[in-house]
Amino acid sequence: MSVLENKSKIINSFNALVRANPGTELVVLTQGGIVLGKVPSDEDFQNNSALKNYVEAIKAIKKDDDDKDDELPELLGLVDVTVVNGISRIHLSFTVIFVDQILGVSIGSPEIPQQN
Repeated sequence: MSVLENKSKIINSFNALVRANPGTELVVLTQGGIVLGKVPSDEDFQNNSALKNYVEAIKAIKKDDDDKDDELPELLGLVDVTVVNGISRIHLSFTVIFVDQILGVSIGSPEIPQQN
């Protein structure tokens, strides 16, 4: 099993924990900072047209891809996202992270220190 497959399985188990514990978020550590967000529900996909269109486009690309050696990397989609990088904070309605860019994951309800 490849490192990417292992990462995907670990992240999927954390996703299950987040879904089972309302009020928690997935905490993703990347080289660009910490990404806090929620795993999208079916309702999120229906209510966010940009997210829904993006997912449909990715599915179409994967379906039409004849070159199985050049598959798209696994993706992690999050909604209600906060990206923390140093003292800056960016709020996004959704984001997609490539699994190979993830350094670590956790779950919880982290408190972010307020900027002065």
